[in-house]
Amino acid sequence: MALYDKLEGTVLNKRWRCPKCQKEVSIKANTIFENGHLSFDQVTLLIYFFAIRMSYDDSNHEASIGESLISPNTVDRWYKIS
Repeated sequence: MALYDKLEGTVLNKRWRCPKCQKEVSIKANTIFENGHLSFDQVTLLIYFFAIRMSYDDSNHEASIGESLISPNTVDRWYKIS
């Protein structure tokens, strides 16, 4: 399997592609992230915030700047499950 980026609407998603049959599968397939609307990069960023024990307020601020643009509501939901 080869990992590549695929533009889907306005979101750049990571996908696996079989070199033999060319079948494509999202890297979020069969995971808790499968039905989520966050990109791979956004999920990675939120996991990073948890790993370094960043405060809720700092995470909210950092997620709302730059290219990530994660809404405060999404950060709030993530912090409620932690």
